[in-house]
Amino acid sequence: MRCRFQHDTSATSLPFHHRESVEANLNKYKIPSHLVDASPQLRIMSYNILADHYAQEHAQELYASVPWAALEWTSRADMIAKEVAYWNPDVVCFQEVDHYKHLQALLKPHGYKGVYTQRTGGRPDGLAMFWRRSRFTAEALKDLEFAPMDLKDNVCQLTVLRSKEESSIALLVANIHVLFNPKRGDIKLAQVRTMLESAHSLVAARPTGPCPVVVCGDFNSAAGSPIYEFVLRGELQLGSIDRRRLSGQVEAAGRTGWPSIRGNLFDAMSNGAASEAAAMQAALGYRSGVIEETVGGGGGGGGDNRDEDVMMLPRSASSPAALDRRNSNSGNANVLTGSAKKFRPWAQDELEMAAGSESGIARHPLHLESAYLNVSGSEPLYTTAHDRYVGTVDYIFYSPQAPTGAEDDSGAIEGQECLTLKPLRVFQPPPLRTIQTGLPSVMWPSDHLSLIADFVIQQKQL
Repeated sequence: MRCRFQHDTSATSLPFHHRESVEANLNKYKIPSHLVDASPQLRIMSYNILADHYAQEHAQELYASVPWAALEWTSRADMIAKEVAYWNPDVVCFQEVDHYKHLQALLKPHGYKGVYTQRTGGRPDGLAMFWRRSRFTAEALKDLEFAPMDLKDNVCQLTVLRSKEESSIALLVANIHVLFNPKRGDIKLAQVRTMLESAHSLVAARPTGPCPVVVCGDFNSAAGSPIYEFVLRGELQLGSIDRRRLSGQVEAAGRTGWPSIRGNLFDAMSNGAASEAAAMQAALGYRSGVIEETVGGGGGGGGDNRDEDVMMLPRSASSPAALDRRNSNSGNANVLTGSAKKFRPWAQDELEMAAGSESGIARHPLHLESAYLNVSGSEPLYTTAHDRYVGTVDYIFYSPQAPTGAEDDSGAIEGQECLTLKPLRVFQPPPLRTIQTGLPSVMWPSDHLSLIADFVIQQKQL
């Protein structure tokens, strides 16, 4: 399977070669390699670039191990632009953008056009989406503000991009930065649910028929958490889940972040870890799928919430049941580890706000899968690493197909033609051993790593 995306060799001074490419198993798709090579392909990048405002505001608490020069915006912006130029994505979704005009000026010479959506409530940052002008035109743009729904100051971007090469090809790209606060899983879930409902409505209203959907962003939620499972399964029963556990985050007194994780990594490697991946898992505190050490600090993204203490549960968990393993020996699954706070039953109005229904069952109509999970078998071991937190909170989700008419329960219509979207490869974050300090660093310009996924677009008779 040929990779048709050419990398900008002028950026080879940066350590992009540390990012392993993982190829999809084409046998699973039942598509011959020559047909993949002949079909349109698409590269998507999702990237929380660390707002300059937050880098300066939280320098002492989150980035104490980082050289001061690595926090300076001008140099970080230059590296971000070089990273985009190197990977050559068709669509880029940025979170935590507070110098949009500067970013726009850096990316325009590389052929990108962009739109910006600032958070409400006087927040300094927002979202930016860029696409390659030579390949796509914006058919529809929609900004989603959560504040009018009493869901905080976060925002979402929904953009329908139509191919200039083949007018029948289009896709909706959603970009979101979910609220960080681990105590407000109800609001986090409501933001995600509202975004997915709005994306479905926008796609369904297209005069020429529905199109595939790609959802990018910083979800501030662990893989295996109820919110993560809600995205993939389309349904979540809320009544018995504590809102503080919806995102896979619980309160913790410990502040073990990058410095301790790095020490654990080299201990694991010197003690004969079976592989580098095993050493990374040991460093992050895994054992039988359960994280054993609390990790302080947040995954970022919330201005006033960035400095809260949390513990992130394992992104390798496959179901909400994994959220109870930590407490299985206590005999009380309603006690939150590290906080001893008991489960507080939902009030009816809270349940309706989070679920969007009186039943307390949250649902969304999209059929989504994870690009990294489908290609590599798991989400990345980490997507962010600073002095108080190392973990996975960023994802690229997608809908495998977009029928051209009314859907049945499976999302498919027999006899109809539809566009299909399948991930071909993903690029893993660099091994933890290659990172000398917490992020950002002189080599990596944000406290998050970019996610990059390649897709093939085809028309299929159902």
